[in-house]
Amino acid sequence: MKNSLQSAKSWLFVPANKPEFLAKSASRGASVIIVDMEDAVPAANKDATRLVLNQRLADIKQAGQKVVLRTNTEIEQLVADLSAIEIHNIDGLMLPKLESADYLNTVSDYLGRLELAQGKPSGSTALVGLIESPKAVMAAPAIALACERLACLAIGSEDLALSLGVMPSAESLRAAISQVLLAAKNANIGLLAVSGSLAQFRDLVAYEQQVISAASQGCTGALCIHPAQVSIVNQHYGPTPSQVAWANAVLAVVAANPQGGVWQVDGAMVDAPVVARAKALINEFEGDQ
Repeated sequence: MKNSLQSAKSWLFVPANKPEFLAKSASRGASVIIVDMEDAVPAANKDATRLVLNQRLADIKQAGQKVVLRTNTEIEQLVADLSAIEIHNIDGLMLPKLESADYLNTVSDYLGRLELAQGKPSGSTALVGLIESPKAVMAAPAIALACERLACLAIGSEDLALSLGVMPSAESLRAAISQVLLAAKNANIGLLAVSGSLAQFRDLVAYEQQVISAASQGCTGALCIHPAQVSIVNQHYGPTPSQVAWANAVLAVVAANPQGGVWQVDGAMVDAPVVARAKALINEFEGDQ
């Protein structure tokens, strides 16, 4: 399950206490639905929401949709969230305000016990860590390598910008995203990032620019807080038609002369690293089909 979430592109937040939104979520075209028990649900409503949470997760899962539950941060609240559900109704957990490898491993161990008790394969529930503070950015290398369950890190741009004392933008968060990106790539996990303000969800032009910028830096997907953002993410993540055509041309030339060592495609030199990049593009393209 880690691998299937690791390659997911569009991640749509849906409040756990909004049944009318949850009922439509599987039709939105998102790779993953994030059912949000944290910021989206007021403290006074959390207990009531937990009473119906399991069925709402099950309904989305039964529609063929990947489902991730964003839990509360405090360990007592997180345990209450997980005690309200059957673990097979989710593909993973999103941990907000993650700042240490120790916390990640504590949650992983607890998930292992739930999987054993409920008959779900060990390690099959993935984790996604939200990086939302300078402390988390500095700890990202250790966090990224800490746990086999970890499929992705994600940048919480609003909270991170607030903690840095800046407005969320590609420029103000570039250094932080670069550090977390290196940590994610070193651990061979995904990174979800939109460097501008997610709160300005109606400005789809600005959102698209942020998505393009994040994709060009090497991010693997993006968070969406409105269904209108999903198609933008799906459009800009993954290989473009021209990239697929180039990769196929490279692989065709190599297949015709496998002992060449160095080849030429459209007048450009192609060596082993370029061939490896072409293969990776085709693998990613085929995985998206």
